[in-house]
Amino acid sequence: MTTSAPDSSTPASASPASTPAIHAPPTAPPPPSTSAVSAIGPPLPPKWGVLPGSRSDDNISTGEWSPVLLKGECMTVGANGPDAVRRRRDARRNRELLVEAAREAFAEQGLDAPLDMIARRAGVGNATLYRHFPSRAALVDEVFRDTLTETMAAGERARTTKDAWTGLLDYLDAIFTGLAADRGAIDLMTTRLENVATLEAVHAHNRETVDVLLRRGREQGTVRGDLTTEDLLFALAALSRAVPALTIAAPDAWRRALALLLDGLRASPTTAPLPEPSLTPAQLGDALGHLGPHR
Repeated sequence: MTTSAPDSSTPASASPASTPAIHAPPTAPPPPSTSAVSAIGPPLPPKWGVLPGSRSDDNISTGEWSPVLLKGECMTVGANGPDAVRRRRDARRNRELLVEAAREAFAEQGLDAPLDMIARRAGVGNATLYRHFPSRAALVDEVFRDTLTETMAAGERARTTKDAWTGLLDYLDAIFTGLAADRGAIDLMTTRLENVATLEAVHAHNRETVDVLLRRGREQGTVRGDLTTEDLLFALAALSRAVPALTIAAPDAWRRALALLLDGLRASPTTAPLPEPSLTPAQLGDALGHLGPHR
């Protein structure tokens, strides 16, 4: 029996090695799998698209994608999509609420105000607070950044005043006016607090300002010759710790106390020499470390 040769117009069957791994229909793509699983949730319905690294929480890190369902069709919303824009707006609002709540709490209770109380006042959870501010120092830095900047600006104005005594009076009046209104600012300026980005610069600038004004005051004959920068810094820190009690008794009582302190700085023919040597910078640091709350 003779076997007919294959028709040359019909291609021979392809070998298994040349067969495509997926042979999709030419007219429509296959339906999406119903077994797709998101990175953090249960299986997603067929209309949802899934991308590696999908998320559905409120982390708004740029570049992350989330699946959404709009009008029965799948959309992926990235860093610039409507869902991400809403999240960024909500996050900014939460941050503003936290800063305002912290500002009020620190002004009332000092820098030891409980963080969970601050979160409650802001109307957010503790996790949201720590997502924005991983540490107390980070929150303090955000709350007091403008205050510290204003303190440095007041120091610059004082340095440019021709009469050193007038510059010193204006500078200290500006500082104590702020301290009288904010207990947290008193803690900030008189205690050691690590990792507050702007604080070390402000302390250094404050010391330089006082040093410049006292040196010029001695040259101009308005400041007593045996007064050191360490003497004045410690006296100011000690007085500032008393400001909350003074303001409870009478809102402006601190002004009288400051005037008495400053009167002792003036050069006078009848000024008696000071007993005991001045503190060294290291001794001043130790004294200030024990003056306020420990952290």
